[in-house]
Amino acid sequence: MTEAGPSTATMASAPFHHVAAAHHSDLSVFLSANSIQLVDGQSDGSFATYAMSTTVFVPQPTLPDQSDAARYADQPHISFARLASFSHSDKFLALTGDDKVLRVWKLARSSTGQITGFELGKETVIKLLPKRAAILHWMPPSDSTPAGSEELICIDRFGDVRSFMVNENDVRTLPSASVHAAAKQSQVDEQDQMDSPDDPSMQILLGHVSMITSLAFIPSAMQNAPPAYIITGDRDEHIRISRWGQKRLAYVIDRYLMGSEASVGALAVVSNAEGKLRLVSSEGGRALRVWALPQPGAAPSTDTSSDNACLSINELSAALAPYVLARDREERKRESKALQASSKRNKAVKRKQAGDGNADGQAEPKQLAVQYAKDSKPVIVISDLIPFNDAQGTPMLLVVVEGATAFFHVPLSALLAPLTSDDKVRDISEHIRVTRASVPILHLTLVQRHGTCIIATFDTRPEFRSQQPTDSDNAEAGMFTLNASGDFERQATPGLVAALLKPTTGESETPRALLDESIVEHLGLYPALTTWPKIEVPSSAEIIATRSSRKGRFNHPLDTSLIGVAQVDQTKPSSASSNPEGDVEQRRKLVKTMQGGKRERGRERNREAIRLAQEQAQEQGQQ
Repeated sequence: MTEAGPSTATMASAPFHHVAAAHHSDLSVFLSANSIQLVDGQSDGSFATYAMSTTVFVPQPTLPDQSDAARYADQPHISFARLASFSHSDKFLALTGDDKVLRVWKLARSSTGQITGFELGKETVIKLLPKRAAILHWMPPSDSTPAGSEELICIDRFGDVRSFMVNENDVRTLPSASVHAAAKQSQVDEQDQMDSPDDPSMQILLGHVSMITSLAFIPSAMQNAPPAYIITGDRDEHIRISRWGQKRLAYVIDRYLMGSEASVGALAVVSNAEGKLRLVSSEGGRALRVWALPQPGAAPSTDTSSDNACLSINELSAALAPYVLARDREERKRESKALQASSKRNKAVKRKQAGDGNADGQAEPKQLAVQYAKDSKPVIVISDLIPFNDAQGTPMLLVVVEGATAFFHVPLSALLAPLTSDDKVRDISEHIRVTRASVPILHLTLVQRHGTCIIATFDTRPEFRSQQPTDSDNAEAGMFTLNASGDFERQATPGLVAALLKPTTGESETPRALLDESIVEHLGLYPALTTWPKIEVPSSAEIIATRSSRKGRFNHPLDTSLIGVAQVDQTKPSSASSNPEGDVEQRRKLVKTMQGGKRERGRERNREAIRLAQEQAQEQGQQ
């Protein structure tokens, strides 16, 4: 078995897990666990790089309104930047990370053409978020947008949507530590403050009871007007269409689009050949659903049935599955082992300081992803849908899959074509075009400034490299250009990628320092893969029944005295059989018996409670 065995090097570089590109200028930002790099394209074809370091792990406070402000005032820092986004004018750059702090920089140019304002401590906006952000989305400017301002939509992991109006003349900072100390002494209820904040920008405009995974807007019929509707999809298969407009009436629900059988990971609003708006939504990684939408300027429809709104279900998992290399189970194990690995590192340091020569033991060999992927079925998660036009102007849809060694695009005509039968389900796998990479793609962004190209970042950790490594396995990022035939070609040596700062050893102040190898190994870089799919967990009764019916596992029946089932003869041999149908029937009987025992215990508790209440009533009556 091929293994990514222990390397002689103890330090490694953290991959770039996020990339964002500006809309008009040649600005791009790359995020890694301990680095933020802003790359600026010059008129002569060269690139200038501006960078700042970040911390990887910091203890997370329960209430960020107190401890985060105090900690930031004492020692300003950025913790594991996760998301970044440029405004439509390219004036502002928004960023947030594991510290639950939203930062916005105003990007200006000096007389020499250099970027100014992109420094720690020079943020235009700093906001403390109650929860970690999941989506950052800048709104296009409209007639209702104040001069010099742009609107930023922030969605946290608990399904709350907030709107921030960022003005280029505003200078907002976190409250000082002394202010929060005084607030703590006055016994201010911070939970009430988070539910009903004084800051208007922290008011919740829209909320789901589940994690919001995707966002889209339905444009207004009037030019330069705010979108008429906001569309949100969540982990629990819901698609909600709410009012928006100038007053941001997101609490007014227009309709729900129900029927998806998996998390709605991505949404895209497109137009068909007749100019009517359609919504394309992902259903896990199995299919893309096409929905009818309210048309701009049209009278509200009384028919809000999801069955009528769903026009087609286009299956494509057969084309995506062969390229999914990351596994949800392995990524969850990676995240759960992060704290355990940190504890082991601390113990190893203590042993080394105590002079224990065995402190640096041999690390366990790590299996390659290509090996454990053969023994498990991939969980496909479509994380983004991006409409674009090819060189001939044909509408296409870019399909991004979490943890895949490729990205995909499909003609919109294949999705919007009328059905040929009464069955709404059809397979469009043959229409999928594939652009391959040698290692999993962590994130990508579509750039349409000078033609159409894609900037992608890769997971360069040894675990995800191929069995026969190539030079492209070590590339941290890449650029793919759309050619005349409608396919994406990878550029050999893009200047943008060459401008990225290489990891170096040194003090923690370096823009991008090497990290301990175990830290890089346990970084969770596939959030959609680990949080969006639901884990089917059987009940305790089903688990125990399954175990007890397996032949050879037990030579005695299960001791169920602690779970409300009658005692049995411990000497009686197990009734487990090699007959699968008999095992299933045995499990059903045992589950039914155990559930009956639980119900009987509940009835006994109720009878006992009634008896005690009657006795207390009698005693009070006698008194």
